[in-house]
Amino acid sequence: MSDWPKTFEHGAAPSELTALAKRLMPELLAGEHSSLSTLRAQYQVARIDRVELTGAGFYIHFRVPSDAVRVSPGDFQGGDASIQVEGLKHGMGCVLFVRSGRVAFLEGFTYEEEWPTDFRVVAVEDVHAIEMPHAGG
Repeated sequence: MSDWPKTFEHGAAPSELTALAKRLMPELLAGEHSSLSTLRAQYQVARIDRVELTGAGFYIHFRVPSDAVRVSPGDFQGGDASIQVEGLKHGMGCVLFVRSGRVAFLEGFTYEEEWPTDFRVVAVEDVHAIEMPHAGG
């Protein structure tokens, strides 16, 4: 299976994946915490830098402007959703990663199934927002 990984630079990513990110990100960043508000502001000015297909999922990497306010703690991850995809018996899940205080990347993963040739999202359900970790722990 030498078809994996596949990398797409800014502007060349599969439209179904960029549409999925646009659908998921507002819900993954939902919440009242001030740091979530900061992460939402970062996402509003971010762009998709590159997309990697791994053969079992994807990584959508974001580029946030260097002058954007950062959150603390700077490194954590979370959030989830049930993503139904045509051709996947068990669907997909996802996790949002924050690195160095910035929205870094969204990982989507299958449950022990190979990535489908034709990726089409059927439904997105049960989205759980990322939770801010407690400071100092």
